[in-house]
Amino acid sequence: MASPRGPLEAGETGALTGFPEISLAKFVKWNPLPYDIMPAIDRIKRNDYLKPLIKGDGAMDEILTMLEKNARLTPDEIAKAIRKPVAEVKKKIRDYEKQGIILKYKTVLNREALAENPNGVRALIEVKIAPEKDRGFDHIAERIYNFPEVTSCYLLSGTYDLLLVVEGKDIHTISHFVASKLAPLENVRGTVTHFLLKKYKEDGDVLRQAQKSNRPAISY
Repeated sequence: MASPRGPLEAGETGALTGFPEISLAKFVKWNPLPYDIMPAIDRIKRNDYLKPLIKGDGAMDEILTMLEKNARLTPDEIAKAIRKPVAEVKKKIRDYEKQGIILKYKTVLNREALAENPNGVRALIEVKIAPEKDRGFDHIAERIYNFPEVTSCYLLSGTYDLLLVVEGKDIHTISHFVASKLAPLENVRGTVTHFLLKKYKEDGDVLRQAQKSNRPAISY
């Protein structure tokens, strides 16, 4: 088999590519274009014993997916669904907890359905900051996310550097936080605040079902 990148080396193992004379690393290096490497990818996908190399830990990854969708699932229910021993599932969950992959188990609330929203107002705040020498963005980000008003903090690409999710009793509380705590920080160069008016979907969960219209259908 000829290669546009040079002659093939004899003795290379081809277990991953399906070609006896080529290793996956060599094949990818010599054939970077999609139409060159697709035959090798197809061969990999058809080999069940290689799927863990492509998709991770197979059924064990399903544990995280299932718990992320419903944290109330028991190890017995998960084991039955993925056809694994209960003891193996329990051990994997403990390992995920020890490794910090599973941080905690949460309940997703539709706060708009509550008579009174205990968390008041939420806002997204874009923050432009000047990174510190030898420390980058991490140190100033730590100072900001330790404010109790900040519930989430993300590093961004683009015009602004951080995206904050901030909660307060009302609009004035959040405005006061920005003016008295956030903006005065030495490395903060600017902020833009967006108040959340309504949430339709959060972390994959639809929070408000669409209301069906009682208006009769009109046909022509």
